Amino acid sequence: AIAENDDRWRLFIPFGMVWAGGMFGRAAAQISYWSMAIRDRIEEQLAHRAEARRKAERARAAENARLERLADSTQAAQPVAAKKKKAKPLKAG
Repeated sequence: AIAENDDRWRLFIPFGMVWAGGMFGRAAAQISYWSMAIRDRIEEQLAHRAEARRKAERARAAENARLERLADSTQAAQPVAAKKKKAKPLKAG
């Protein structure tokens, strides 16, 4: 309503806007804000650490896949060993 240039909010002026929290209310509000800021900072750090772990895991998986492809290509490039023929028994005679 206020954003739309509506003046109906002025109807509440006679009632006044009195802070009912007193000195302890203000202190409680400040402590609440500080605790939310600390919590946000901790959550941000945890998110950064989790992302770093995920990134490291993706890098490890990519490296493992690369090594597997390399091993497969190395095995495919090796010539197939000639089959050994069985020796024929000698005829007596």
